[in-house]
Amino acid sequence: MARETYPALGLTARTVRKPEAATAWHGFLAGTGSGTSRTAASGKLWLDAKVAASLDRSVAMTGAPEAWRKGLDGKGVKVAVLDTGYAPEHPDLKNKVTAEQNFTWDESVADRNGHGTHVASTVAGSGAASQGRYKGVAPGAQLLVGKVLDGGRSGYLSWILEGMEWAAAQDADIVSMSLGSNLPSDGGDPLSQAVETLSAGGGPLFVVAAGNDGAPRTIGSPAAAPSALTGGSVTKEGAMSPFSSRGPAVADGGVKPEITAAGSAITAARAAGTLGDAADSEFYATISGTSMATPHVSGAAAILKQRHPDWDARQLKAALVATADPVDDAGVYEQGSGSVDVPGALASRVTATPAAVGVDAEGPSATLTLEPAAKRAGVEAAYANLVVQNEKTGESQLVGLTTEPEEIRLPVGDYRVFGGVWEYVAHGGASVPETSVAVAQRVSLTGDRTLKTDVSAAKPVTMGIDDPEMRIDERGSATGIVSSTGADRPTTGLAAPIFGGAYTSYAVGSGRIPGLTYFSAASWEQPYVLATTVGGAASPVDVPVRLVTWGRMDWDLEKQVVDAGSGEDLTGLELKDRIVLFETGWPVPWEERDRRYAAVKAQKPAAILMSGYASFDVADPPLGVDAHGVALLRERLAQGEVTLRIKGERNGDRTYFTFHTHDDGVPAGAHRQDRRRDLAGVEHSFRTTGYPNDPKGIYGWVTHQGLRLAQQSTVFRAPHRMTAYYTPDVPWTTATFEYAIDADGPLGVQYSNPTVHREGRTVSDNWLTGRSTRR
Repeated sequence: MARETYPALGLTARTVRKPEAATAWHGFLAGTGSGTSRTAASGKLWLDAKVAASLDRSVAMTGAPEAWRKGLDGKGVKVAVLDTGYAPEHPDLKNKVTAEQNFTWDESVADRNGHGTHVASTVAGSGAASQGRYKGVAPGAQLLVGKVLDGGRSGYLSWILEGMEWAAAQDADIVSMSLGSNLPSDGGDPLSQAVETLSAGGGPLFVVAAGNDGAPRTIGSPAAAPSALTGGSVTKEGAMSPFSSRGPAVADGGVKPEITAAGSAITAARAAGTLGDAADSEFYATISGTSMATPHVSGAAAILKQRHPDWDARQLKAALVATADPVDDAGVYEQGSGSVDVPGALASRVTATPAAVGVDAEGPSATLTLEPAAKRAGVEAAYANLVVQNEKTGESQLVGLTTEPEEIRLPVGDYRVFGGVWEYVAHGGASVPETSVAVAQRVSLTGDRTLKTDVSAAKPVTMGIDDPEMRIDERGSATGIVSSTGADRPTTGLAAPIFGGAYTSYAVGSGRIPGLTYFSAASWEQPYVLATTVGGAASPVDVPVRLVTWGRMDWDLEKQVVDAGSGEDLTGLELKDRIVLFETGWPVPWEERDRRYAAVKAQKPAAILMSGYASFDVADPPLGVDAHGVALLRERLAQGEVTLRIKGERNGDRTYFTFHTHDDGVPAGAHRQDRRRDLAGVEHSFRTTGYPNDPKGIYGWVTHQGLRLAQQSTVFRAPHRMTAYYTPDVPWTTATFEYAIDADGPLGVQYSNPTVHREGRTVSDNWLTGRSTRR
């Protein structure tokens, strides 16, 4: 038996092994009240239970109960939660949600993951299912729930952007976002820019999770947005959570995160049938992450907003940051100003601007000035994301370049600078990204120096497959660079998504750079919806359209296209039995978008291609189209009539995952043409155990130099059989995600071990149906 004694408390702790249980018990009985123990008389016995930071503890850490006693609980304040939806039937959220909207391809706002319900109840849950014990930080606040992540807790940028815009249109005071990218961001990405745009001029305060990478310079999007209040996580003891992402901000070395709150082992509301492994009861579950810390900060902001209804997002953020309690033994890039302190923020009268500041690098340093690349012929605008990596330490930071040079202060030494340049081309009135150019070079920094990105020698990188029915799929198809400067040093990388083939990849030859690898990864599938122009003088071209809901798969039509623009004026347009191009537009209020969509729908078109978002009937949905597709169609329409053939495919019978590398530098262009006979075939079988109409996926990825590179995937509906063809002689990890729920909760993700497939061998891979076999 192991024993620890706490004399000041009169307590003794013992660890008893099962064979010693009887002896220990008799010893306890013999010592009760005898006073013979050298440690403490055995008067009472407690089991040594594990302790979780449930809301009754974590909320108390913010000081919110003190505000409640003063009548400040967030009443009248609107907090939007953008997440996986919520459980309307949960007692803690009853009558709490005043507006809801689903932006995903799931059929409703119902939470089939559990994450969103947990977060929402942390902000404003009543604690009704626990007699008030697990009450949220601001139980008087109104919740607006935007479902921007699906049942697999993933979502497209377009879903999240629409959700952010919707929240602002609903006059949200606070927008709580427990989501983000896994890659560091310089704040120039679309989500971060949306935070800046929507929070300006009296917009809401965006409270965003820092991330769970636990390493320096890992603040991703949209947490990197300068105006966002970025939250890290602490434990119930008030120490930094080891998983909490750390700064500095990669763009300017500024402080990120700016604030912390409890995020380790948080007990809050559980949506029925979710979070099975973390469930404490029918109504509650315990999980960890900066996702859990974020709603604590959002709730604190709601209480402060109730106290100061005239304060804008900047003032709320500054007051919360200025009054935070420092975290012991934590640096500024871990904690920002410290843990949120609601009473302190309520007592503050003066706020600091900016809310947090950066610190200078220590030791000998120099300034590296990065100049933007000169635009190639036909390019309207170019933007670069560059990784600057120290060759001695492996540490790196991401720098974004637009039209002006960027200066960064670095320790003197040798560096490699690599990344990608996005090139935008004008299509009618729109500027659309069409190409990405990979670049890499080395630089020795002994003093101040200027480095220019040169893309003049860029050559194309192409990928193909000898199967004419296949199309490259946007989920995971990418080119990119991964770099390691030596053993036991950090490995970093940057990928350029291909997005359904709309973008063309280029590369500039770099010469030899040891440890730097250029890769190209592609997913090929029979698309579940394919739109192709037919007839006319111009060659047929695919138009990138997508399903916005899985409620309809039976697309099969060939009709003339009519451009309805934003739908503001439909006078003189013949829309009946036509394919209508409809662009909602961000400046248009939400209710007006819905009215315009309904007006288009009332004319009984054959199909609507919608860019943006408006409310629709999930049983009779539109198809989505991105900016590239809109520009392409308008370019063709300017030349004459356009007929579009749209064909849906419920399930394809084959897919391809291809992966190629070029070691020790970036190639001067490349051509990758794969043939089916040179690949390894895997016959996959999938069983469904819940909802047959849910989308399922098979995922494949290669881990290279410790990094999981582009996660390639294809989507289908189970039960299903399909053959996947893989590039041989590289280690593939495969997985399938089941959205279905059975009696024991969600099925979660099933993984294979990394497997090297051999050319000429066939693997029978049975998910949830039986053992794998080879032949």
